[in-house]
Amino acid sequence: MTRNILLVTNIWNERQRIPSLFKAVGEQTVLPMLWVWFDDGSTDNSVGLIEEIAKNYQVPVKIFQMPQKTKGNLDTIGRAYHRFMPQLYHLDFDYMVVLDVDSHPYSDFFETQCRLLEANPDAGISGGQVPCDPLRTSGIMGLGMFIRGDFVRRIKRWWDFSPDSMFNILAIFAGFTRLLVNDLFIPAACSAIFQNPKIGFRFGRYAVIVEISFLRVLRKFQGRLRNYGIRDAVYYIAGYLFELTRPYRMNYKEMTLGLSGQIKHGYLRSETLAEALCS
Repeated sequence: MTRNILLVTNIWNERQRIPSLFKAVGEQTVLPMLWVWFDDGSTDNSVGLIEEIAKNYQVPVKIFQMPQKTKGNLDTIGRAYHRFMPQLYHLDFDYMVVLDVDSHPYSDFFETQCRLLEANPDAGISGGQVPCDPLRTSGIMGLGMFIRGDFVRRIKRWWDFSPDSMFNILAIFAGFTRLLVNDLFIPAACSAIFQNPKIGFRFGRYAVIVEISFLRVLRKFQGRLRNYGIRDAVYYIAGYLFELTRPYRMNYKEMTLGLSGQIKHGYLRSETLAEALCS
């Protein structure tokens, strides 16, 4: 089975972290066919550094740039994907990998993820855990998320917010399994989701997009209140109401994948690496 990997990294002013990520990717036992960088308007000459390292690198590198901005924003990074990703659909990639710049994947990380999706044909996306974070139970993060190439090429429109959130939701829409491997670790900085209470607002919006019932929303509100505190829980409800009351709320599943009717609700399967490879 082929393992053509399209690697994608998005950045804003990450010059200090770029060399170590190049080193980690270059040590992978399975190298990507192409490494695409989306620069979301950096002002620290991150692009210049990428171009310099890429001159003598073993993987071809392609850079797309957005206009410079004074501050990065994960809630709008998807605009770069929407603008540039369709230009890559003609490439013959089996998997797309979203790899954050603060990641330090072990040398067999890409190879292991390929084996996981080969062993689990029902899975549309797969990923692991960050050692310094609490154990994730609700979705797959963008730190080394693997996505099937055919799934990527179905996307007609990329959303404004971060691609890892979008892929988790689209997998639900399309009825794909999301494979979360609890003992597949990728060293990285601790995730903002456990540090920024405003993340609750984003998850409140997602609840409307995936058509979660109001009773389940209330249960999630109670869980966020218990686990993250009152501020996060209030942001969650605020995000839910914001998306629910938008006068021109978009039909995300039809707009993005051309789907209509009821959502299939693909589910999250959480397993150990041994269990997942024996599926």
